[in-house]
This record gives sequence, C-alpha cells and structure tokens, in this order.
Amino acid sequence: MTVSLVILYLVLPALILCLCFRYPAINKISPVLLSYLFGIILGNAGILPESFSSVQMSLSEVTVALSLPLLLFSMNVRKWFQIAGKAILSAVLATASIVAISFLLYFYFKEQRQDAWQLSGMAIGVYTGGTPNLAAIKTALNIDSSTYILFHTYDTVISF
Repeated sequence: MTVSLVILYLVLPALILCLCFRYPAINKISPVLLSYLFGIILGNAGILPESFSSVQMSLSEVTVALSLPLLLFSMNVRKWFQIAGKAILSAVLATASIVAISFLLYFYFKEQRQDAWQLSGMAIGVYTGGTPNLAAIKTALNIDSSTYILFHTYDTVISF
C-alpha cells in the first residue's frame, strides 16, 4: 500500500502536467490548482493510513531539496542585469519591504502567539520564493505540520 501511494505521489504531478499540455481546457485550470485539488481530495478521502505521515514528510523534504537547485540551475543572472535592470531593483525593493513588514508584524503578534517568529519566517519565504521556499523554511525551522498547512491555506485563499 505504501509503495503504491509513493508511486502515486510521484506520478500524479507528471500526469497532471501531461494533461495540461494535451488539453487546453485543463491547462486553463492550471497544474498548480489541480495539484492542490488532488492533494485535498487524497488527504480527505480517508485512504491514507496514519503511518503514512512519516513517508509524506520524507517525500516533502526530498522534493524540496531537489526543487530548489533545479529552480536555480535554470537561471541566467548575467542576462537578468542586461535585460531587466529596473525589474531587479523592483524585486530587491519588494524583498526589503517583505522583510520590514514581517519584522513589524512579528513584534505586533509576539505577545499573542508563541510561534510568531515562525509565522514571520514562513511569510518571508512564501512571498520571496513561493511554496518551495515556504516548505524549505517549514523544514528548517521545524514548524508543526498543522501550523504550516493552516498558514499555507490562509495564504492561498487570500492570494487567490
């Protein structure tokens, strides 16, 4: 059972991408949204055994560790400066503002929540690098899975 679920976890995103490339109507929904949808269905269908959470955690950590270098390998930083100098300045200013706001919000919420520093770290990660950064920060800061899911859900709903 565990092996088949691991295979499903690895094959389903590839299948979603293939369907999106083949069918424009499915592509309009977007692979990311479809992945979230299938993940929600799979997580709430009751077919995952309790013992599978450790396997899920391991898969999550491995895929994040693989995804970040793959994202970086595809970048050509020298060409960035030639093509998009003002866009880079804009990105730097956006990152600085995210850090400043996160810093201020930490001090606002630190009396109400013990994990305010973790929420600030996750906010910085998700707004500077998206879900891969958020998952990496969750792992690095040893953030509780329920806090991570709740944060990511709120961010997705509000951003949507």
